[in-house]
Amino acid sequence: MRCFCENEGLDLKLEADFCPDPLWCCKCGCNLEIDEFSISSHLKSEIRQWLYNYEQLSNYEARSEELFKFYKEHNSQGLQLAEKIQSELGEQYTICYYPS
Repeated sequence: MRCFCENEGLDLKLEADFCPDPLWCCKCGCNLEIDEFSISSHLKSEIRQWLYNYEQLSNYEARSEELFKFYKEHNSQGLQLAEKIQSELGEQYTICYYPS
């Protein structure tokens, strides 16, 4: 993992954004590549699908109830993904989820 911290950060956040990967260093804010972490390829695929679904929001023309439902589902999935990432990386890292 490469970030701008003098000592590589172990506190990470999962947050969807319109960027390649949704993992960030909590200390310096650097965007981190999920491929640099020892998590399963299945979980990486889940994360990428979750991020892709978020990116599709820019094409989403819906009523406010539908958008609320989308965000609620997105955030629920994000919390589950953060727990899975935490489980696979172990206690060495702290993973926090930042909802959209």
